[in-house]
Amino acid sequence: MRKTLTLGELKPNPFKHSINGGKLWPNKIEELKRSITKNGLWEFFVARIVDGEYQIANHHHTLAAAIEVLGKKHEVSVQIEKYDDSHMLSAMADENSEEGTPGVDLRDTILTVQKYLRENPEACRKYPLHGGEGIKGATKKHECGSQPCLAAFFSRLSE
Repeated sequence: MRKTLTLGELKPNPFKHSINGGKLWPNKIEELKRSITKNGLWEFFVARIVDGEYQIANHHHTLAAAIEVLGKKHEVSVQIEKYDDSHMLSAMADENSEEGTPGVDLRDTILTVQKYLRENPEACRKYPLHGGEGIKGATKKHECGSQPCLAAFFSRLSE
């Protein structure tokens, strides 16, 4: 479902605080501000509702740039999904694994995924090494959050 919200109503992904301490990169925000000023804001925010708050799955730098250029009261159309924590982490990890992502963000993303999978083995079992769909024949039991499990998690992002 789509819903019209103000930029100020959008809150960060709950895992964002684990990536570079929740800090955003000023140079990336400046680049996005120039783009928004020149081309307008492309409305592609996806969020979920938790305790009455709208948590965005990704695009935190775009949100910060849009707020600086357009203000917190600017209205946008947001796709609302019934994402669980696994979906939220996957969406953020997908964005943070793109080319050009600063090394500290990539490192923190990997560590956050690893911690989540270790603390949530039911989420880990969705991936191929536990017999889920994916890598053919890769059903060997392992510790959730281990290197093979992380590889399976990140390989699914590129599919």
